[in-house]
Amino acid sequence: MKKLMLGLFYISGLLLFVNRCANQLPPQGGEVDKTPPEIINYYPKDGTVNYSENFITLEFSEYVDKRSLQDAFFISPYIDGQPEFDWSGREVEIIFPGSLKSNTTYNVTIGTDVKDIHNNNKMLAPFNFSFSTGSKIDSGKVSGTVYGNNVNGVMIYAYRFTNDKEINPVKRKPDYISQVAADGKFKITGLAEDKYRIFAIKDKFKDLLYNIGDDEYGAPFSDVVISQNKIKFENLNFKLTLEDTLKPYLVSAIMTDRNHIVLEFNEFIDSSAVKADNFFIYDSVNSVKYPVKYFFKGKTRKYKYAVAIDSNLKKSGELFLNASGIPDKAGNLCDPQGIEFLYNSKPDTNSTGIIKIQTNYPDAMVDYFNPFLHVKLTDGVDAKKIMPGLSIEDTKKRKYRFDIEFINDAEFKIRIKEKLNFRKKYSLRIDMNFLEDIAGNKLDSVYTFKFGCINKLDYSGVQGSVKNVKETGNVIVSLISTDLQDVSYKTKAVKGGFNFEQVYPGKYLLWYFVDSDSNGTYGYGKVYPFAYSEKFAFYPDTLKLKPRWPVGDVIIK
Repeated sequence: MKKLMLGLFYISGLLLFVNRCANQLPPQGGEVDKTPPEIINYYPKDGTVNYSENFITLEFSEYVDKRSLQDAFFISPYIDGQPEFDWSGREVEIIFPGSLKSNTTYNVTIGTDVKDIHNNNKMLAPFNFSFSTGSKIDSGKVSGTVYGNNVNGVMIYAYRFTNDKEINPVKRKPDYISQVAADGKFKITGLAEDKYRIFAIKDKFKDLLYNIGDDEYGAPFSDVVISQNKIKFENLNFKLTLEDTLKPYLVSAIMTDRNHIVLEFNEFIDSSAVKADNFFIYDSVNSVKYPVKYFFKGKTRKYKYAVAIDSNLKKSGELFLNASGIPDKAGNLCDPQGIEFLYNSKPDTNSTGIIKIQTNYPDAMVDYFNPFLHVKLTDGVDAKKIMPGLSIEDTKKRKYRFDIEFINDAEFKIRIKEKLNFRKKYSLRIDMNFLEDIAGNKLDSVYTFKFGCINKLDYSGVQGSVKNVKETGNVIVSLISTDLQDVSYKTKAVKGGFNFEQVYPGKYLLWYFVDSDSNGTYGYGKVYPFAYSEKFAFYPDTLKLKPRWPVGDVIIK
């Protein structure tokens, strides 16, 4: 009996040892793993023809999370059904459901979501290879770059025009799939001779479909034709955007005192296109309609704004704030809407204040060629009454002419109409008596904001040309500062050439786009119903523009 027990114990231990060896668990402890996993071996090799198996194998440089590979594995053309993943240590055999199609080139993509099990390090770049079940391999290749705030996880979806199937990425899964690397670059290989429509999609739900309003997208400027004479298409570039089809609407209205109502929308609205006339108040009990005097942003946060009203509302009424014709940042207009609010009899005792004054550049410096001051107030004011309360002067009390451009009833720009001197100091003086709010509150004081002007000799510049673009008559070139918010320059290329003469020194991105619709702004196109984007390209390097040292002969291809 003892011998039998010892024999069973020995066999159990042996089975346990074999099982541990088969699973090849990674060793524990040691230094923190910062090395991303790589594929060090795979089968079949890239370019294999007459492949008759129904599986492929991958070997990684280290142990990886099994589920992450399942999420990051793509094969084109698309195969129905779920493959089986059979693991042995760092090696996996991926078995397809059924046989592969004959005389077909398949392209395998292992995306960057694959991560190791030590420290969740992800692969640096997607891994691609192709093989064929026929005697030849399709060698069509498309490459390019995707530009956006975060291109991690962006997929490239290619759709064939064969058989005149409707290309609707909302309902149809792609025929070919690839993924973007961390630097935005991509390639999709193994394409058969055909016409293709290709998109960049940040597939949020990983369902291989485009979900409007959830997935960022990049639409192509052109369809791609792969033929015997042209097997390669380069520089199919995409700019990511998010399609906004949701109309803005009021979420709440809160009366904070008897002269002000704070509004909250579901998203940012285009406040520069909204006026007080877009609102009115309706007393449903007394059947009385009240106008709104001012609309503004003020100190409210995020999606909140404010309106100012006269104080003759009746407490006994059922009060509704009505809004109509209000656009969001994408131009979607809100439906006419009324939202109920509670009356607040608290008096407004706060005088209008100044939130901040901004200049063209940091350190209270204005532009020599286009000087302006951007003033933001805490409350709405009468635009017709404030002009006498504003003045711009130098240290010798000389006055300077200016115009006022109101953005909303509490925000405006002062554009100075005369040339300034970098050797002088200037002051914007605001007599607060002229900033009277709707309740009659005002401050008996003068606010002074001091500023200077940049030396016109301290500007930099960029001169160059756009090459290999047929549509040279409608090309817009743009410089975008990477140092300063809202600082950019734009010009139209003349016979392919461009020249920026008065650029504030700093670091800039340089790019062009073909303004097909002549509206002066880049067109992103649409996924469905489909619309082409406008062709564009970036200069590959960041430009470092130094004072008095313009850069020449910059070529964007």
